[in-house]
Amino acid sequence: MKCLSASEILQSKPPGPERVELPELDGFVYVRLLSGRELDQYQSAMLDAEGNFDPDRAVGCRARLVALCAVDESGTQLFGVREALAIDQAPGLGPLLDRIYEVAQRVNRMRKEDAKSAEKNSGHGRNGETGSDSPGTSA
Repeated sequence: MKCLSASEILQSKPPGPERVELPELDGFVYVRLLSGRELDQYQSAMLDAEGNFDPDRAVGCRARLVALCAVDESGTQLFGVREALAIDQAPGLGPLLDRIYEVAQRVNRMRKEDAKSAEKNSGHGRNGETGSDSPGTSA
């Protein structure tokens, strides 16, 4: 593998949206990958002024993530901010909301196991280094 340039990274294409079947509604939606900014905004909305998790700010977080990530075939978001609130309050949508939310979390690598997997797959530092600034020792 080679070291990528900034332009190569910026020109890369993210994976396409993932289809989520909703047989209860005889249909499906797609779940898209958020941009870094969108993910930061979503996550920071649940923090207080000191940067600590605030459970009161997290109310409705599943519906907000679904509203951000659920798209149609062309990639157009299905829900706006007002509809996110409606999703969260609609009786009987809990199981559907959960299914889409779980995919959105996985696609956007928001689960603890995703972070552990990324860490495991990252391997060592540059050129196989262990990340230590200390010179290597040889036996």
